[in-house]
Amino acid sequence: MPNGSFEEYSECPLTNEIYNGQFERAIGWWPPTLGTPDYFHRCNNDLSGMVGVPNNFWGHQEAFHGEGYVGLVPMEVTNTGSFYGAEYIQTRLNQPLKPCFEYYFSMHVSLTNYASHSLGRLGALFSVDTSFNSNANLDVISRLPQVFYSSGQLSDTIDWMKIDGTFIANGHEEFLTIGYFFEKITND
Repeated sequence: MPNGSFEEYSECPLTNEIYNGQFERAIGWWPPTLGTPDYFHRCNNDLSGMVGVPNNFWGHQEAFHGEGYVGLVPMEVTNTGSFYGAEYIQTRLNQPLKPCFEYYFSMHVSLTNYASHSLGRLGALFSVDTSFNSNANLDVISRLPQVFYSSGQLSDTIDWMKIDGTFIANGHEEFLTIGYFFEKITND
């Protein structure tokens, strides 16, 4: 997977604007919806504390590996509990997956200091194409990810939590999308 720990960038992230988290500066990654994931890197440790590592507008977190990481809101709900939007990140794999081969995937996540709540089932979807999101909006990408966290809530704000698993590829999957792929938030 290209730039798996978000070390490489086209430009150091400078700030965070409400509709531009400067995620497009992480080389090889893009948001597949209208959601605006945020890019944080140690190259920006200015006094504003907006997009640096370890301090930024979401709180304090050292990078798991290297000097960068990404922040996203996997599922956003309004004060009344209705769905508002979801953010995802996506990349193209270095080579397509082979049919009937078993693959292992892992990633590490951390809940921000300023999160209003936690959730489980954050996951990774491997797909042949990105046509499941042709409307490019804030809707949930409602597909079953091959790997997702199924052991309760991802609620640690201090340490990084590991999400991992194995799966058998159908074959020719060449895109990886990370986010929350379920229509409703549950406690599992």
